[in-house]
Amino acid sequence: MIKTWIHSLKIFSAGFRLSYRETVEFGLSSLLSVVSNLAYVFLFLMFWNILLQRVAEVPGWSLGEMAIYLAFAEFFHAVVGGIGDYAIKAYVYIISGRFDTILTRPADPRMMLIVLGTNLSNLIRSIPSVVVLLIVAVRLGVHINAFGIFMGLLASTVAAIALILVYFTGSFISFWIGSTKFVEEIAQSLESLTKYPLTILGNTLRLVFTLLIPIGFAATEPALSSLSKTNPWIMIVGALFLLSLWVLINEIVWRKGKSIYESNGG
Repeated sequence: MIKTWIHSLKIFSAGFRLSYRETVEFGLSSLLSVVSNLAYVFLFLMFWNILLQRVAEVPGWSLGEMAIYLAFAEFFHAVVGGIGDYAIKAYVYIISGRFDTILTRPADPRMMLIVLGTNLSNLIRSIPSVVVLLIVAVRLGVHINAFGIFMGLLASTVAAIALILVYFTGSFISFWIGSTKFVEEIAQSLESLTKYPLTILGNTLRLVFTLLIPIGFAATEPALSSLSKTNPWIMIVGALFLLSLWVLINEIVWRKGKSIYESNGG
């Protein structure tokens, strides 16, 4: 098991280097991607400015605090998009029989799919946006807790990994029922929830999307931690608990699904 994971990590490292070279090779495209992402962030911040000033208040959130929230949301999407693109599409490999090409290799098939989906440009294009949003927050007079920022980034990374495991788990249902395109559509809906603080949903839904589905730890809890409104240690413990839960669920579904896999057609 240990040798398999070491081999998997070496493959991931190789895939990461290849993605880096691709990003450098197409430098202009990467630069334009950074600019377009900055434009998107600017427009979304304008939307919140209009909403907060002319339409309605969002309890507990000023424009500067929303900038902090959006910074974490950008970071979360960058991690998910950077290494998790193929997780939600794993069902395509299963129902088409292409899964055989990675199942017979010594590395964990899930790691192989992560390597195939590694896209470093998604990570790179979001870094300037995150930095700009943090600067905007400071300029708007928001006091940022540096330790809370660090712990928030850690929690957001853990949440991204947990969401990738959720995607894998949803895809692995295809071992029993065939295409799980509907899971991909649900996943996209879940990710859209990170555009808004979960505090607006009420306590019940906030708990569901925080302790069962890794959406709360994507941006809401990290932002609150950075603003010294929650305890960062409790946040990290909660994020690690959620990750452990989905590691277990994913492993169970993966093992049971793999045991009934019959090659072409799932």
